Amino acid sequence: MKTALAARAAMVQSAAMRHSRLLVQVASGVGIAAAAVVVTLLVMRPGRQAALVVAQAEENRQLRAQLEQSHVMERTTQAERAELSRKYDELHRLLDERGIPLLPWPQRRGDAGQADINLRGVIKETRMINQTLYGTISIGSTQNVQKGMRFKVVNDGNFLGYLTVDTVDAEDAVGHLTGPSLNQVRKGSQVWTQW
Repeated sequence: MKTALAARAAMVQSAAMRHSRLLVQVASGVGIAAAAVVVTLLVMRPGRQAALVVAQAEENRQLRAQLEQSHVMERTTQAERAELSRKYDELHRLLDERGIPLLPWPQRRGDAGQADINLRGVIKETRMINQTLYGTISIGSTQNVQKGMRFKVVNDGNFLGYLTVDTVDAEDAVGHLTGPSLNQVRKGSQVWTQW
C-alpha cells in the first residue's frame, strides 16, 4: 500500500512540476491571460484540457495573423502617404516656379474667406507717401487678391511687418505697410497671407 501511495505521490508531483513549468513558459511567452488558461487546464480533465489548448492555440494563431496583417497595412499606408507627399511637394514646386499660387479647395470654389486663402507673392517696389510706407506686390485680382487683405511681409524667414491691400489691379496690388522692421522691406521681400 505504501508503494502504491508513494508511486501516486510521485506521479502527482511530476504532473505538478510539468504544469508549473508550462505555466511559467506560457506566462512569460504570451502573457497573463494565457497563464490563466493554463491554471484552468490544471483543474480540468485531460480530454477537456486538450480541446481547450487546441482552441486557445487556434485563437492565438488567428490573432497573430490579424496583427501581422495590420502591420502590413500600416507599412503600405505609410509608403502611400510618403509617395503622395512627394508628389504634392513636386506639384507645389512646379506651380511656384510658374508663379501660380496653390489655393485651398474652398477658394478654388470661390466661396472662401481670407483665412482659407494661401497666397504668396513678392514686393515689386516700395515708396513713402505722407510718412506712410506703401508697397506694390506681384499678385492681384487674377490670383484672388482683394482690397483689405492682410499679407505678412517676410525676408529670409524673418517677419518684417504687414501689408494691407488698398487697391487691386489684375496682376498686382498696392497696400500700406505696418510693423516692426519696415526699414528692411525691399524689392523681392516675400508676402504671404499665411505663414
